Amino acid sequence: MKKTVAICLLLVLVVGCGKKQSVNTNEGNDTPENSAKKEVKETPSKGDDKSSTTAKPVKELTLREKVIGTYELELKKFGETHRYVLLDNSIVEYYLDGKKEEAEHKWSIVDKEVHIERENRAVSVFSINKDESITGIATIDEDGKRKEILKEHQYTRKKIKSSTHAPPPERSLEVQFLDGELNGTDLEEVAKLNLDGYQLTELPKNLKYLTQLKVLVLSKNQLTELPKGLEKLTQLMSLNLKDNPDLTKAQIAELQKALPKCKISSNPTK
Repeated sequence: MKKTVAICLLLVLVVGCGKKQSVNTNEGNDTPENSAKKEVKETPSKGDDKSSTTAKPVKELTLREKVIGTYELELKKFGETHRYVLLDNSIVEYYLDGKKEEAEHKWSIVDKEVHIERENRAVSVFSINKDESITGIATIDEDGKRKEILKEHQYTRKKIKSSTHAPPPERSLEVQFLDGELNGTDLEEVAKLNLDGYQLTELPKNLKYLTQLKVLVLSKNQLTELPKGLEKLTQLMSLNLKDNPDLTKAQIAELQKALPKCKISSNPTK
């Protein structure tokens, strides 16, 4: 009996010691480093995810950047086409029927309007429309006084191109005529020719073939005598010969006799 009790006590002591050692062993393995390893979960990096895409932010254009471009106005009543090119260097180039005006003006954005400086510090004011066109709504004189334009006299220039540079000027009808590119039926279909300011001393010989010409502008040239064939243009209704300093009153009077139905504008001093 005593032996049996002793054996039982010995077994209890052995088991108890074994449990204690097991606990100590676990505590020894549960170090901060091992705990961190257990808590850290591996997540795929964004760079490793080939399917992920990063959208680039879209730059919002400023009002000035939106306005830059080419605008056109057709005045069918006068048979004219006006073109305005607003460049990114704040210069405005102006074309009338494809011919570039020598003078260049400045433009700017003021109170969400387009302001174009003109001669004598006068300013033309344009509203900016939702369809990107611009409409002339007011003028500002050299003293800074603003005057609104009546609705019926407000003209809208349609935006035909968004560009920071002026498009190459079109070869106008006038240029084609002077370069001899028109012939036959092309010449017979011309009703208006504006050769103002070309500094011409003479006109091409094919002038006489402009049989349907009704309006001819020859102002601001260097004509010393009237072009040959001019008297044969019997359909001519309006002829501008102003600012040709070498033309004489006698020459104008002689031409008026040949073209009695034509209104001739001139300012000869001889």
